[in-house]
Amino acid sequence: MRLDQSHVSKLRAAIAQNPDGNRHVDLDIPHLTSSLRRLNLWEGGLLIDTLMRAAQAKRLSKEQRVLLALFVHNQDREAQDGDRN
Repeated sequence: MRLDQSHVSKLRAAIAQNPDGNRHVDLDIPHLTSSLRRLNLWEGGLLIDTLMRAAQAKRLSKEQRVLLALFVHNQDREAQDGDRN
């Protein structure tokens, strides 16, 4: 399955490489927090661990891609929402 270009752009905009070689992922914290409220402590820990592993992965699996896509800031959508206001 080919990657959707809008998906690739979304993740590229949200994931930055720091000069020290570490990655920075721009997570949508309010969305993540509201999602964690639906999970028990173990499930929330598993979600956070999985997100952190995805953030550090050199090659993302489909599952990692979709999880990151759920919880990163969507720069395009925020720009569109800003144009409406």
